[in-house]
Formats: sequence, structure tokens, C-alpha cells
Amino acid sequence: MLTDSRTYHLTLGDTEIYGFSTGLLGIKQNHYEARSGGRYWRLLRILLSPQFAPPIPVFVWLIVHPEGIFLIDTGETARANAPDFFPPGERGLWQKNFRFYLDQAHEAGTILTQIGLQPADVQTVVLTHAHMDHTDGMNAFPNATILFSAAELALVNRFGSSAGCVPRQWSKSLTIRGISYQPDHDRPFEQSYPLTKAGDLLAIPTIGHTLGHQSILLQKAGVTLLFAGDVSFTDVRLRHKIADGMTTDIRLLQRTQQQLLDFMAHTPTVYLPTHDPQAGYRLENRVVFGP
Repeated sequence: MLTDSRTYHLTLGDTEIYGFSTGLLGIKQNHYEARSGGRYWRLLRILLSPQFAPPIPVFVWLIVHPEGIFLIDTGETARANAPDFFPPGERGLWQKNFRFYLDQAHEAGTILTQIGLQPADVQTVVLTHAHMDHTDGMNAFPNATILFSAAELALVNRFGSSAGCVPRQWSKSLTIRGISYQPDHDRPFEQSYPLTKAGDLLAIPTIGHTLGHQSILLQKAGVTLLFAGDVSFTDVRLRHKIADGMTTDIRLLQRTQQQLLDFMAHTPTVYLPTHDPQAGYRLENRVVFGP
């Protein structure tokens, strides 16, 4: 079972945006939608549940901008199916709770070559957060500066794989750093980090799913795109402020979701979360978020 290998494309003035899914991810039903209870109770329910939800896509977004080539998240790697990918003491836990439906042809680096680029051409990788399905593919981009939020990188440095990632697999030659936001009262959350000198590509804090989660805002040629990571799994789940079971803090996430809903109520926005099967279609057709 593999995802549709189609690459979605949109041109906004002098900028090209591509979206593609790096395979499918199988997660437990209790992971897909949070139930009642605190975080550790929710995690226990995921671990004990035998029921998997239908597989979900893992979208990656490529922005070819006059100021450089940017990749938002890196997706999964086929190596996640290798027996020795996860730390020995945790291997059974990871393999019991996740399933990876992909091969090398669906990795981000491979798909870039189909677009006419090379992974080495990517200058900046911006990660919404550290979870493995967003970071496992980073070794394919050796020339890029890889940007977490400073808060998310601190969580990785403190907790390692307990932060939901596999840092033992990250190449030591990668350039990884955390970014700190600046006051920006014209944007949601009143903070942002400019990724371009033009100020049309910004990282903004969207915490809750993790305590260092960020989203990327592109405003170009009169169009606003929001690359939202795991703020919600789908646009419908954002509308109803539904959290997934792995969310660190549901109250924080729902506050973030409401802030985005308020922003998009007066700024027509194409909403592009990582795991929404319709995200590529919405990109290509400029479908704005609505009721």
C-alpha cells in the first residue's frame, strides 16, 4: 500500500510551491483522535489499543523562492522499516504503534529529482516539529541549514527519542539550529521569524501538539498559504478544534487552533496540514479555508 505519487504545484508570482506525500503512515485510532484524560493516560490508551486508523499521508512542501530553496519538513524515510532503525530498547514500542508504507521512491530527496532539483540544492529546511514523520528524511539534505524553533530543539536536546523523534539517525554533519521569534503585531500570535529578507515567508509559533511546534506562513501575489504541520490532521478537525492523541497540551493546541481560525476568518488562507489527504488538491487549486 503506497500513497499517490503525484506532485502538486502552484505558481505565485516569482515563487514555485510543490507538495507531495512521502508515503503513508499508519497510526492507532486513539492516536488519530484524542480521547478524554491527561496526556499520559492518552498515551497509555494508544499503546494498549490494537486498532489502527486508516493510513494517512505525510506531506512535504517545497518552496522555490528568489531568495533560495526552502523545504518544509522532510517526511519519512524508507529506512524506518529497517529492524535496526530505532534504538534497541525502544524498538518494539515504535514498531508496535506505527506502520510505514513507503519505499525509497517516495522519499523527499527522490521526489525532488523528479521535479528537476537535487537534494543538495535545498538551502533551508524548516521543521514544524521534531516528530519522526517530519524529521526522519533530513539526512537527504546535507547542504541545508535545518531550523527548529528554539523551544523544540531544546526538547530534542533534553529528551532525545522521548520527544518523538530518532536523533540517533541524524547525521552529525548536519547544520541544525533553533530560531527565536521576534515581536510581530501584524501576524497571528504576535511573533514571527522571517525566513526571507522580503518578509513573505515566516515561521510562527503554533504550540500545543508539541511545546515548540511552529507553522510556516507564505504571503505572495495576494495569496496566503499556511503550512500547518500537526496543528490539526485535517481542515475539518481544525474547524472543530479536534486534537490528536499524541498532543502534548490539548488546551494550548485548542487556543492555537482558535487563533488560526480567527486569523483565517479575515485573511483568506489555503490551509495545508501535513496529514490531510486533500492538502495537495487545496494547494494546487488555491482552495481557501472556509466553513
